[in-house]
Amino acid sequence: MVLGGATAAASTQGPPSRGQRQLPPQEAIDACRMLLSGASCVVQTTRGGIDGRCSYSGETLACIPSDPSHRPIGGPEGPAMGDL
Repeated sequence: MVLGGATAAASTQGPPSRGQRQLPPQEAIDACRMLLSGASCVVQTTRGGIDGRCSYSGETLACIPSDPSHRPIGGPEGPAMGDL
């Protein structure tokens, strides 16, 4: 089965090794699509927006949250950036 082979291949890759960068969530990349590095940005989540600044992660420009807890604007609880 093609599906089983793809699953087996994906499961052997595991998380990125030390020193290897993981790409930011697509929502964070999309938030900076038409902006420059240093510009204010907002990542939209199902629980609200997360304020940040556009910054490069490797070669990828993405919205990096200003608040280390990554809480959506106007909400006490929210997902971490990786949970978007």
